[in-house]
Amino acid sequence: MKWKLKNLAALAMSAAMVLSMAACGSDSGSTSTAASAAESAAGSEAAATASGDQNLNILLSGTVNNLDPNASSWTGEYQIVTQSQASLLRIVTDDSDKDTYVEDGCESYEVSDDGLTYTFHLRENYWSDGEKVVAQQYVDAALRALNPDNGYSTTEFLPIKNAQAYYDGECDASELGVKAVDENTVEYTLESPNSEFLYYIAYRAGYPCRQDVIDKATSAYGTNVDEMVFNGPFKVTSWVKENSVTLEKNDKYWDAANVKLGTVTMQYVAESSTQATLFDAQQLDIVPYNDDYGADWEAQAADGKIDYINKVGTYSDFLVFAIENGGKSGLMGNANIRQALSLAVDRQELCDTVWGRYEPAYTYVPSAVTCGGETFNTAGEGKVKDLQAKYSTDESLQELFKKGLEELGKDTDLSAVTIDFVVEADNVARQTQAEYLAQTWQTKLGIQVNVDVTTDAEERQQQMEYDVGVNGWEGGASPYNYLFVVNVPYGLKYLTGVYTNEHVNELLGQVTSITDVAKQAEMFHEIEDTILEEAGVGPLYFTDIKFFQQTYVKGIYYTNFGPEFDFSHAYIEK
Repeated sequence: MKWKLKNLAALAMSAAMVLSMAACGSDSGSTSTAASAAESAAGSEAAATASGDQNLNILLSGTVNNLDPNASSWTGEYQIVTQSQASLLRIVTDDSDKDTYVEDGCESYEVSDDGLTYTFHLRENYWSDGEKVVAQQYVDAALRALNPDNGYSTTEFLPIKNAQAYYDGECDASELGVKAVDENTVEYTLESPNSEFLYYIAYRAGYPCRQDVIDKATSAYGTNVDEMVFNGPFKVTSWVKENSVTLEKNDKYWDAANVKLGTVTMQYVAESSTQATLFDAQQLDIVPYNDDYGADWEAQAADGKIDYINKVGTYSDFLVFAIENGGKSGLMGNANIRQALSLAVDRQELCDTVWGRYEPAYTYVPSAVTCGGETFNTAGEGKVKDLQAKYSTDESLQELFKKGLEELGKDTDLSAVTIDFVVEADNVARQTQAEYLAQTWQTKLGIQVNVDVTTDAEERQQQMEYDVGVNGWEGGASPYNYLFVVNVPYGLKYLTGVYTNEHVNELLGQVTSITDVAKQAEMFHEIEDTILEEAGVGPLYFTDIKFFQQTYVKGIYYTNFGPEFDFSHAYIEK
């Protein structure tokens, strides 16, 4: 697989963003229909019970600079884009709390038996200005994304036939594997079978664009809502940057009859105390968990006064090592030294004493991630836990560290070893975590640790001016979306310290073309186990998804991947 396209910078930018919604393993030769039935049922329930003022008040999360589906990268942007634009597929959570696709821009789709051709049959849907959504607009979107002059992230278009060649100017548009078969049918042809392709469709590759509107815009498309059109459940009618966004129901949307909210008001509120005041006064309908008010809200939820959403998250926090040049100490290129540092950490104690929450990570891929719809990793188990059982004493960890020093031709006096731990700690908990980890290594391994709490940790990591750091990644519902970022040349340099393994590279190049789900899961495990056996990263914990919601708010989907939640079929019942 080639990674020449301008995607790595955008992927790095998106490290804090919820990226994807696909389970690994393609369902070749099938048409998806069951999820649409679930969506229709949700709409029917809303139709029967919605009452009162249909206005939802929620927080505007994080950075919002651009609402163009091709240019958006941050969580807040993606939250708005997914509700105001209709991709071919939308993500909701089913009764078993797993993310599932529902047809949105399309009414059905088929995958060819060889896994190379995806055919989407469009719904009769309209843009907010009354123009019909047609197949050529999906072709236009692909051509726009693959125009190198635009500088968009193009990762999601890589599997498409001749995507790289078109990007490089080596073929024309007619040879790209995206075709408008007719006005209502769009067809994607891939270079090879790719189990991640439905993720790409749902994430960004499945959005159409109105090139005529884009050409007329007087400012960068996506930065001025007055010059935009929308084909999703809502349209953005107001955007006061760094303050608020207002969405209104889009009457032109194909399923407008089942969109019950009239308006959605999104406010940027930085202070948790202000969030709490607004929520308690029912001026905010949903708030994230925070340590200052969480216990009180949990008590209210137990009394039935508010609703509490609490489930295992998909963000993986891990130790990263300066592998490329060995780091400032020159030691991090050795797998035994990295492993000793990783295994010395008591994950359960870290979660309990520092955070008071989260799930200890003994694997790199979170337990919420599935493969072919089945559990991939089991909570509380994994390669790291197996290795910790093998090196269960301080003495055995010290011997492991000394073995690494011997392999490097270094003195084995652990008291003479000093490592630089560079941490970007933007809150008290992260500072406490840094101190906890440093104390752990000093106590269990007998080494010295310089803790450098800084605001430029990413820059330092890019330059390899550190030994150990803490990074995180939230990928997608497939193990691939986590595993590929670890290994160079697929991965991100600053994120994982330039770990590389040729066997892992080979497997990563093959795994997405495997159509046998069991075989694919086996390959994913081989990749993950190899990374963990060499301590390419040191998993620490998986975060959680915790929100409090007013009881009168119904029909919210708290997705594991994608936006924080989907309110396209939510409603108010008062």
